[in-house]
Amino acid sequence: AHRLENEGISSPLAIETSGHAAFKENYFLDDGAYLVTKIIIKLAAMKKQGGELDDLIKELIEPAEEKEVRLKITEPDFKAYGEKVLKCISDYANRNSDWFETDDSFEGIKIVFPDIDSFFIFRLSVHDPVMPINFESAQKGGIKAAAKRLYDALEPFCGITRSALQQIL
Repeated sequence: AHRLENEGISSPLAIETSGHAAFKENYFLDDGAYLVTKIIIKLAAMKKQGGELDDLIKELIEPAEEKEVRLKITEPDFKAYGEKVLKCISDYANRNSDWFETDDSFEGIKIVFPDIDSFFIFRLSVHDPVMPINFESAQKGGIKAAAKRLYDALEPFCGITRSALQQIL
């Protein structure tokens, strides 16, 4: 979020799937108490207007499937290796017609598979030698199909374990 703000792109909130959230107005501190306070304030305002907290997400559609896996990097310089893996997967996506890398990939890369109505976000952990992958699909079996494609694309990389992907297959 800091990088985007420095580039002139408004980023009022940075949030992870784990629920960690950092607001610009709170100096991008990962502060759970601040987030809970914001939610309570919003809930109180909604109650005054006859609303419920669920109203905030009533328009959202639940995916048919979702899964997170973490691939371990075994190379000593895990950051450099992880960046290399992301670059190669990005290049791979750009060479394959059934893969589509989105422009809104701010942390890692987001690959969409329109033919199976699925996507994954693949990134490098900031602190640990792992590469988290978040899969989502609007149809049953989509995650398995997307994981298979990524599994095959990662075959040349011996410095990363693919066992977490194997468990999906």
